[in-house]
Amino acid sequence: MEMLDRDPSLLQSYSEDGYPIAGLAIFFRHPELARDLIQRGADVNAAAKNPQRVAPIHAAISVGDFDTIKLLLERGANPNAKQESGLTALHSAAAHGDVKIAKLLLDHGADPKARTDDGKDAADVAQKYNQPAFAEWFRANIK
Repeated sequence: MEMLDRDPSLLQSYSEDGYPIAGLAIFFRHPELARDLIQRGADVNAAAKNPQRVAPIHAAISVGDFDTIKLLLERGANPNAKQESGLTALHSAAAHGDVKIAKLLLDHGADPKARTDDGKDAADVAQKYNQPAFAEWFRANIK
């Protein structure tokens, strides 16, 4: 953290393969580091500068880190940010079958009608990833 104290611009840095620093900390399961980076001002909406376009919120969902997802949303993360193939955070939650995360996203403005580039909604994505309970919940509760 001393480096960040000396050069705060590092908070907005990317890896050689295009991933934002906060997203990497989240993906590699360093939640304390991720929280510190976010609290110091790392861009919560910084998408990867590569075809995957993964944002920190997508990384947090992929590892099931509810607390970090909540922090990202509280700090202004876009719940409708799209990554590769038009997948939103809600689609990612569906792929993991995580209703709790989906509810949090919806409470923070996630678009329940969002579609992937090939026209799939969250229930369709859940079905594709063998998450029938999520698909059933989504279809029964989200209009």
